[in-house]
Amino acid sequence: MKKHENLWRKVVALLLCLAMASTIVACGGNAPEEDLYNSESQTPTDATQAGDDDSVVVIPTGDGDTENSGGENSGAQGDLDDQQAFLNSVPDELAGSKVEILVWYKALDSQVAKMQRFEDATGINVEFVYADDENYLNKLVSMKAAGNAPEIACIRPAHYPLSILQNYFLPLTEEDMDVDPAIYDLDTMDMLAWDGQSYGYVAYKSTKTNYGVLLYNQDIFDQYGVTDPNTMWREGNWNWDTFVEMAQDIQSKSGIQALTAEYHGYLLSLTAGEDCVAMSEGKLVNNADSSRLRDAYRWLNNLKLDGQYKILDQGLNSAGFIAGEAVMYVNDSWALQHGERYGDLPFTLGYAPLPSPADMETTVPASIQQWGYTIGSGDLEAAKYVMHWWMNPAFNNEQEPIWLNESVADFMAEVSQMPLAPLLSRGVIEFGGDYSWYDHYNINVANTGAGNVDSALDSWKTVIEKNLEKIYSEFG
Repeated sequence: MKKHENLWRKVVALLLCLAMASTIVACGGNAPEEDLYNSESQTPTDATQAGDDDSVVVIPTGDGDTENSGGENSGAQGDLDDQQAFLNSVPDELAGSKVEILVWYKALDSQVAKMQRFEDATGINVEFVYADDENYLNKLVSMKAAGNAPEIACIRPAHYPLSILQNYFLPLTEEDMDVDPAIYDLDTMDMLAWDGQSYGYVAYKSTKTNYGVLLYNQDIFDQYGVTDPNTMWREGNWNWDTFVEMAQDIQSKSGIQALTAEYHGYLLSLTAGEDCVAMSEGKLVNNADSSRLRDAYRWLNNLKLDGQYKILDQGLNSAGFIAGEAVMYVNDSWALQHGERYGDLPFTLGYAPLPSPADMETTVPASIQQWGYTIGSGDLEAAKYVMHWWMNPAFNNEQEPIWLNESVADFMAEVSQMPLAPLLSRGVIEFGGDYSWYDHYNINVANTGAGNVDSALDSWKTVIEKNLEKIYSEFG
């Protein structure tokens, strides 16, 4: 990290100079100020590597001070001078360039508007290209084969490390890594580096990574005088044991099912900080023997109606939570985005991190999206400016919020900087196409019963080992 921080000093100096210059010319530049406020196996050849001497781009990325910049919709969105300085730093000769971003979801209006402001100010055309969720990598493959690869795409958990090994993404150069460590999660990027090389950006306080969270009906907690999860967390009384006690208490007093969850509660299996695949010295390794992982799955199975605690009815899901049939709900943080499902609830929505074992710090399950530059795309220089405008929460427009509200934004800013438990196993289990992580592994181990967790994971240990052998025998 010290390496990254030293590199960043150069960018800070450049940013200050640009900000001073923009003030002197009364925020002149490419657009008026009112448009800017708020807010698969080859190694790439030298000719295709990012960061050749004539393509190095040093980009100011705004003020990312973690004490002041708040959540992604925060009113402290970065000084207007920072936004103007960034836009002024885009070379005029890039006007007319086209940058495509490959996504698997309909971009929210706020995301489209943010990129439109960039386009208006710089003349760089930005387009979102849509792919079906299940065919995202296939879309990238076909676009590259046709000679029109998108400039920016995502290394999704289901495609890690396959999309890197099959040569779809450019490695990030030293210059590319010269970014603000308060904005970009360089520790996670280093952890996910393949053979010592990072291929995509991960940002703090961003909707571009999904974090496991606990949502709850605050009104029910208030009505029955039970301390709510957020208060328990902030008071330091938040772990597997206290969570179960609280859930049994609220279920007994209210007569309402305490908990429901998405995807068979898989996020709960990561709360001990372990997945069945881990990263060690830049390589993926079989971690199915982990005692913490096995304890987590035993705990998850015991939460269910046929388990010891009987507090989790996974059949109710989101609809049951919204209808008041469950007090709490485990989901990914995407559901807290502005414009998603919780904008108009008949009750007060509460939120907290998921609990972890009592002997460790609260650790957040994370489905990490790495956004990188693709091999075979057109305008890499323009793409670098687009990337940093898009990823930086300091450049958001407060009239077009990303998160549900300011409180959610501040909460997600905290969550994004807590210890993370990344989902690393999906791309390994699904390698070769014989198994689905959700339909095979997850449903099996999460529903096998606490007494059968060891035998279930022993079976999957064999699958994981075989797939890792395939990966390393094919790609080295």
